[in-house]
Amino acid sequence: MFILKTLPQSASFAFNWAGLALVLHVVWEIGQLQFYQLPSDLGFRVYAVLHCTLGDVLISTSAFLGTAALMRSWDWPVRVPWRGGIPMVTAGVVYTGFSEWHNVYHMAHWTYAPTMPLIAGIGLTPLLQWLLVPSLMVVIAHYRWARQRPI
Repeated sequence: MFILKTLPQSASFAFNWAGLALVLHVVWEIGQLQFYQLPSDLGFRVYAVLHCTLGDVLISTSAFLGTAALMRSWDWPVRVPWRGGIPMVTAGVVYTGFSEWHNVYHMAHWTYAPTMPLIAGIGLTPLLQWLLVPSLMVVIAHYRWARQRPI
């Protein structure tokens, strides 16, 4: 029911969350390029960053919406930041672990560079991405949204 009662407000929270995800994940994706074996072609690298960042935004926004449903609150980052943040971050890390395994070892969509640190065969940088970036997003949203609700 909370979804129908506050649809304009919920759209505002989700839009603001997606915007924050876009900014932070594009920075991370650019920073971790060196840990993947990619063609040196600049066009392909730009495509890879944009493709992965858009996927990150989709995953992040889905995790936000799932957490909002679980917490029955769109402003859970303000009201219960870590009660909502812990399951959201956990879901992101678990999904990323599976996705990396599936895309690297099963589908061969991408390959790790020899410099990629591994944990149980999974790249450390994507796992850290989904541990650190959403946690930072919760902190930013908590302080920003507490001062001024999203438009």
